[in-house]
Amino acid sequence: MILLGAIGKIYDDIVELYLIKNERLIETIKTFWTILIFYFIFSVASNGYDILFFLFIWTFLPLIDWDAFTADPYFFSLTIFITLFGITTIIIKKFTFNYLYVAIAFFLYCICSPITEIFMFEINGIIPYILSCFNLVNNDSIKLTDISNKDLEVSHKKLTTRIISILFLSSMIILMFFLRKLTNNSELDNVYKSVIYLSIINISYFIVSVINQINVLYFNQDILNKLEVSEFNKTNETTNENVVSSINEDKK
Repeated sequence: MILLGAIGKIYDDIVELYLIKNERLIETIKTFWTILIFYFIFSVASNGYDILFFLFIWTFLPLIDWDAFTADPYFFSLTIFITLFGITTIIIKKFTFNYLYVAIAFFLYCICSPITEIFMFEINGIIPYILSCFNLVNNDSIKLTDISNKDLEVSHKKLTTRIISILFLSSMIILMFFLRKLTNNSELDNVYKSVIYLSIINISYFIVSVINQINVLYFNQDILNKLEVSEFNKTNETTNENVVSSINEDKK
């Protein structure tokens, strides 16, 4: 669980924060991470809830953060195959679920995503699109904060939020261990154990994030300049694309 969370964030920050272009390094990390993910699904998972929390991450969360899970071809393929092989594994191994416990698990997964991060991302994808069709939102995305894209990548606010998230998830793990001692129901115990797994993945992810945030904010501030240049270039590219598209529409 620690490796799954840490390596996922190492890959993310190498590409998005440090803007490293070394393809050999990036592909090696991606390959190792992919092996770990499917090793867990095929060999480590011992009950349905071990798979269910993975499906929550890779099947449900893309519905509210489509860009994060599908914009990059690698993450898009992972989303497809983790969903496919996760469901297939449940069927082949004949894992069963109690609907009440699934509802409890889903609720706990949402809390341990964690809820402390809710103002640090933009909700986009299928759900906002459906809401926009009914005029419940103004566009295809819902931004819960006015924080800039650069600050979403690295900022003191993000650093503080990540530290709070680590403390919150640590308290949830302690609570889950306490609840496991209070139950003799093996399926409910598996629910609590899967929540612990999810929390450990997220904690290790956030620990790596905190280390990198501190490194950039206090020791390597030149990276901030690179991020500003990169964000400026992306903005210009988007603007140019919109202008070209508008000209082509006028010609039609």
